Amino acid sequence: MKEDSPHTDAKDNDLNAETVAATTEPKTKDNKNTENDKNDNALDATNKDVEDIMKEVSVNKKKKKKEKNKKTKLCVTADSEKTETEDNKKSSKELAIAYLKLWKKNREEWKFQKVRQVWLLSNMLDSEMVKDKHFETLLLYLDGLKGKARETTSTAAQNITESESNSGVKVDRARQIVQQLSTE
Repeated sequence: MKEDSPHTDAKDNDLNAETVAATTEPKTKDNKNTENDKNDNALDATNKDVEDIMKEVSVNKKKKKKEKNKKTKLCVTADSEKTETEDNKKSSKELAIAYLKLWKKNREEWKFQKVRQVWLLSNMLDSEMVKDKHFETLLLYLDGLKGKARETTSTAAQNITESESNSGVKVDRARQIVQQLSTE
């Protein structure tokens, strides 16, 4: 034990004496059993708490996973087709046509949207998806294509004109596209 220094007072001495007595006195069997019971109860309570928390975390993870799965079902795929119903495909068509109309009528308000452009390029040869009245506007829009989009569109149209029969709406449209993109 530490020797008393002149700076310690009577309270410190009393506390030190009690601490030494408490640590050096042997515990009785009854005291040990009581303490063990308390520790066991505390461990049981702690284990139950941990189990409850683990169950709650597991439930939360499952809920988050379900929500994430719902969101991914609604996301647009790489081909810019919605994975839900035909109504969503119609809305993609309507959005793309509205995008094209805005490009033609008001370029100041128009804003480039890759998804809309991809949809238009993917469906430009289909007369059901892009009606003739919108195809004329699409040809003008294609004139502004640059880079890889222009090359890919031109190559695809040329391949169609070479591989398909000499008649049909698809081939006629492909020829018009090739002609539009060849002039610079």
